[in-house]
Amino acid sequence: MLLALLLVLGESPSAGVLRQEDTLHGRSTLTYRPLTIGTDRPGSMRTGTIGPDERLPKDVLFGGWTIGSAPRRILPLAWHGETKALWIDLDGDGRFSDKEKWNLGSKPVEIPLTLDQRPRVLLVRLREETPLVAVRGFAEGQVTIEGHRHQVCLLDGDADGCFNTAGTDRVGLDVNRDGKIDPFFEIFPVGSGIEVGGARYLLKTNPTGEVMEVFRRPTETGEVAFTLTRNEKAELKELVFNLVSEWGEWVQVKEVGKFVSLPAGRYRIVDLAFQLEVEPKKRWAYQFFATDPQFGLEVPKREKKTVELLPQLKVDFQLKALIRTQGGAIEGAIVNPWIVASNGLQMTMCERGTLMFRNPEDEKGTFYGRTERAIIRLNGPGSAKLDEQEIGFHCYYLGTLAVRVPAKWKGDKLEVSVTMPTGPLAGDLFGYKELKIEEKK
Repeated sequence: MLLALLLVLGESPSAGVLRQEDTLHGRSTLTYRPLTIGTDRPGSMRTGTIGPDERLPKDVLFGGWTIGSAPRRILPLAWHGETKALWIDLDGDGRFSDKEKWNLGSKPVEIPLTLDQRPRVLLVRLREETPLVAVRGFAEGQVTIEGHRHQVCLLDGDADGCFNTAGTDRVGLDVNRDGKIDPFFEIFPVGSGIEVGGARYLLKTNPTGEVMEVFRRPTETGEVAFTLTRNEKAELKELVFNLVSEWGEWVQVKEVGKFVSLPAGRYRIVDLAFQLEVEPKKRWAYQFFATDPQFGLEVPKREKKTVELLPQLKVDFQLKALIRTQGGAIEGAIVNPWIVASNGLQMTMCERGTLMFRNPEDEKGTFYGRTERAIIRLNGPGSAKLDEQEIGFHCYYLGTLAVRVPAKWKGDKLEVSVTMPTGPLAGDLFGYKELKIEEKK
């Protein structure tokens, strides 16, 4: 395989060690990021209770933070700006307890938690009125390049507790082997080629930083032109998507319909964002994220090929459970929908809005949009509507929602449908499943 052939000198991957520290060579290793805060309550949160007799303030804002890798977790949170109070559902029980509340200030609050079976520390503080988050720790080790040992450090750039996000996390390499890593000239985005001894190398790591591999960048190339199927009348705006190769290289592309030269080998599309303008200043905005870890995009040597970014886009969903009363009667179904293409890119945001300009000198403008919501409908025989609910994106997922039958309904079959409006991208996507009711024994 190409991956095996590229491994420098055929050596085994090096081992990285997690350091629970905030500085390296006297400089901070922390990167704080604004917490993702919206308005909708997460679908996994059952109530607003935070104590025996206390409830969340009415003007609280809900959000979430994606963290870890095995498994990747979404920490539901609630933020009350007036009192600077933050709640985080650390134990995943669907509630905010008294022990899961912190009052924020400019000094970081330390919150212990477990990520990828290892103890870590979440740091949360305020910058003016914005809550920020970071995860303490970096990974360090050594790798061999052309027979020489080089020190390596891995820094978490997106505050998810991991070290392998291409283009966001950072890798430090002691290129000149002077025993330390220069913070200005020897730290690079993960996935960037690093020149050592006249050749370019890439360092590939796993999410925890425990595995470090060095690959020499391939010299042979192929060409790929990407396409995006959409309504012909919609004009494509603000397109950007990221590719990662099997040897860890990060490539960012910002246009379709033109051939791009890439090192030959296998890639996967990590994420995709774009806007479609249907009339002046009226736009739809979309984001997608990869759910398939496989490198399914082949770039052949000295050849050209065309690749669709969102092939066979559809709505799908899982019926997670039936809800039954103690007497055995059916109450409804729990639905978990998602919008996904056949290449594994899953929709994480869909908004409709307007491009606003602050002043005559503002040439780019700012997009202000409203999140589109999926419509979940529960039908009885003959498509008779029993219940209908809406659910929007929260922490990049549509989440789960219960649809219920009327109290006195009796039947042996339910139909569940999900409709997701995507505007000029693919219209109203529709998914449908039947659910046969079995008698409870």
